[in-house]
Amino acid sequence: MTSTKLEQFTQEFQQAVIDALYNPKLLEICQNYGLMEGNVLKFQCMLNLKNVQSEDATVVQEIKDALQEIPGQELVMVNCVWCGTGCC
Repeated sequence: MTSTKLEQFTQEFQQAVIDALYNPKLLEICQNYGLMEGNVLKFQCMLNLKNVQSEDATVVQEIKDALQEIPGQELVMVNCVWCGTGCC
């Protein structure tokens, strides 16, 4: 996986998670408990780089090569503080 593919994957993943956060049921629950205002909620999704696996060894190596420059063992995929109208 090239750094361009990694960036594309990250963007697509972030958008899918943010779209999921706009789920009407989730918003209703947050509203019912007064959690829509004041930056109370924070959603974070991490990719554990140590556990990247695939049945295709080439894919695993490509991913590991692309992730090699990332410090640490986890990549923050989504970091969203809820501001009442969405992630800010």
